[in-house]
Amino acid sequence: MSLLFGTLSKGLTAVAVLLSFVFIDTILNRRFFHFNLKILICFITGLFLYFLPYYFTSKELGTDLPFHLWVRENLKQITDPYDNIRPFYIYLYFWPLWIAPFSIFLIGALVYTIRNYKTLEKEGKLFFITNLVILVIFTMAKARRGYYILPIIPFSILLIVFYIMKVPQNLPKRIYQKLLLISPLLTLTIPLFLSFFGLKVKGEIILPMVLFGTFQILILIKYLKGFDFYFSMILISLTLQTLFFGFIQPNYSFSTEKEAGLFLKKLTTDQSEKAICTLQKEFQPVANFYFYAGIREKLPEIDPTEKAIENCQIVVLRKNLPLELERQVKSIGFQIKSFESKGDKSKTYFIIYNSSTLKTPSL
Repeated sequence: MSLLFGTLSKGLTAVAVLLSFVFIDTILNRRFFHFNLKILICFITGLFLYFLPYYFTSKELGTDLPFHLWVRENLKQITDPYDNIRPFYIYLYFWPLWIAPFSIFLIGALVYTIRNYKTLEKEGKLFFITNLVILVIFTMAKARRGYYILPIIPFSILLIVFYIMKVPQNLPKRIYQKLLLISPLLTLTIPLFLSFFGLKVKGEIILPMVLFGTFQILILIKYLKGFDFYFSMILISLTLQTLFFGFIQPNYSFSTEKEAGLFLKKLTTDQSEKAICTLQKEFQPVANFYFYAGIREKLPEIDPTEKAIENCQIVVLRKNLPLELERQVKSIGFQIKSFESKGDKSKTYFIIYNSSTLKTPSL
C-alpha cells in the first residue's frame, strides 16, 4: 500500500526509494524469508491497483494517451528526459539544503560512519548505505531537479540521530551552540543585510522580524537555564525559516509566471472575446501561469507563426522568442512584453499582443 500510494502520487521515485531501503535491509540483515508467496501476491495486487486508474481514464477518453504519458513521464524521464535536465552534481547542493538546519550534522554523520564503518552497528550501516544508494539512483537518472531528492530526508534524519546518539558531544553541536547565541541578533539586523544588497526595507517584514526576534530571545533564555539544546535549536531554526519563506522571500521575490499571468489578465479585462493562443508544445505556458492569468482552458497551439499572428490578438510564449517571429510581429505593429527569468530560462515569458485592439494595462 505504501508503494501504491507513493507511485500514484509521486511516480516511480517512491519505488526506487522504498525498495532500496527494503532490499538493503534484507541483504544486510539476511531477512530473505520475506521473499515468499505472500509478497508475490501483494506485488501483483499492488500492480493491478496501480494501473487501474490509468485503465479507467484510457477507457473514458477512448485513447491510449494515459499509458503513453506514463511511459513519457516515468521511464523516459530516467533515460531520455524532455525537461528538468540539470548537472549531475545538483544534489550535492540540494541534499544538505533540504536537511537544514542539520546540514553540519549530516556532514559529521557521513564522516563518522565512513571512518567507523567496520565497527558500526547494523542500523548505522543500513541508514548510511540507504542514503548513498538513494543519492546514486537520483544522480544516475538523467532528469534532475532540486526537490526530486526530498525522499532522502527521512533516512538522512535517521542517520543524523544515530550519529548524535553515538557521539553526543560532537563538533557540529559546538558550532550550533555558538550560532544559537547570536541567532536573535541576526534576526533583528535583517534590515542591515537587505540594505547591504541594495534592497529597500519594506514595512511588511518589520513586525514579523521583531516578534520572531523576541521569541528567539525567550527561547535562548530558557536554553541558558537548562532547556534542551536540540529542541531549542529546532524552535529557533523554525522561526528563521518561517520569517524567511513566509515574509522576506514573498516580499522580495519576482515570479515571472505570476507577473506574466497577471499582465495577461489585465490585458484581457473588458474584452468579450479573447483571441489568445500559443505556438508549438515547447513554448506552452505552465499551470502556474494559467492560475494567475485566470484561464481555465488550455491555450490552442497554432503553427506556423504567420497563422498565430493572423488569427490571434495575443500570443503567449515560454522559454524563448524566435528571432524570425520577433521581426514579424514588430513589422506589423504588435507589442512584445517580456518577463525574463535570470536563473531558469524555462520560466521566461513573452506576451505578444495587438496594441491597436487591446488596452495596455498600466505597469
